Amino acid sequence: MKKKCTFSISDIDAGWFDISFEIEKEKIKISASDLWGNDSPKALLVMLTELLLEKSDTMYILFDEEPGTYIVSLEKGMLIVAYSKYDCIEMDQKKINITLCGNMTFNEISNLIVVNEILLQAEIDIKVFIQSVYKTFYKYANNRLLYDKYEENWNYFPCKEWQAFEHCVQQKGLNKRDL
Repeated sequence: MKKKCTFSISDIDAGWFDISFEIEKEKIKISASDLWGNDSPKALLVMLTELLLEKSDTMYILFDEEPGTYIVSLEKGMLIVAYSKYDCIEMDQKKINITLCGNMTFNEISNLIVVNEILLQAEIDIKVFIQSVYKTFYKYANNRLLYDKYEENWNYFPCKEWQAFEHCVQQKGLNKRDL
């Protein structure tokens, strides 16, 4: 049975971007650091837009933890959040052929880098998940104080990516009501 998974931005502070995934009463928090200049939140919007446009039903995003990396994988409704002790910069130095985001399966990723721990694995209702990502980013896009906090503590707000994602969400009607 598909589970309801909600996404939230826990905090954005001094180069750290903290997010959480909540399924039923289980909540997993992960972080991204801007040390290596990777913009994982922007990549999340891009990948979910591709999902909504039906360009792919499999995606992953790496979140630099410093040290280590979180892997967020979504395959046909199966969400996996895992941790690797490797930093993205170490992967690059070791010539591991993996990018910040893409369309590899979790098995393909785990064949390239060591996965030390699976933190969350569940079949989710993708519409509920996308709606919660939408609602979370909507707050930052439409509240000047939150928008400024985003830019002061993380990176430029991904306006172009947000607009593309928002447009797709609205076309699918996922912005209208709670699912």
